[in-house]
Amino acid sequence: MGYSPDQLRRWQPAPTSRERTDQHPGQDGAGVSTDPEEAKARFAEHQFNILASDQIPLDRTLKESRHKA
Repeated sequence: MGYSPDQLRRWQPAPTSRERTDQHPGQDGAGVSTDPEEAKARFAEHQFNILASDQIPLDRTLKESRHKA
C-alpha cells in the first residue's frame, strides 16, 4: 500500500523567519494589545497573560539584541 502519483508533491523547504513577509502580533518583539479586564481575570487563573500568549506565534522573529562584536 502506498501513495498514488497524484498524492505526491515535491518537497520544498519552508521559508525561514527572515524570509517571511507576513506580520503577526509580537513579530520583531512588538507589543500585543489585550483587553485589560479580561487579561487581569485570566492572569489570576494562569499566572501569566494567556491572552497575549495565544496571539503570539511560536515561530516569531525577534530583533537582534547581541553586540556586533
